[in-house]
Amino acid sequence: MNLTNKSREIFLEYAEAAESWIGNPPVSVEISGGKTIEGSIKNLSDIINSGLITLFKTDDEGDTVGVWIKFTEKGKKLAAENGITIIDDSNEKEEVNMIKKAKVAKV
Repeated sequence: MNLTNKSREIFLEYAEAAESWIGNPPVSVEISGGKTIEGSIKNLSDIINSGLITLFKTDDEGDTVGVWIKFTEKGKKLAAENGITIIDDSNEKEEVNMIKKAKVAKV
């Protein structure tokens, strides 16, 4: 796995935040002390391309609209190697390919 140091740091922040979000934190999440996880689309793409997470979105049929992180088995394993247990209880509806969206948005 060829994660940059920043991408690894962001991945672990998302993993730590997962406990507060039933295993699936939103892509834009506020963590302890009002701090927001910061990174670029490049970092998120790096994490996705490494097979650690996928993304899904919810619609307005009773769910909060947003884009959420789903940890893959590989991602759960890396989190566990860093002392973080991820319990996944998502009710995903649609996978989102943020890499394509990032290329379109050119962020």
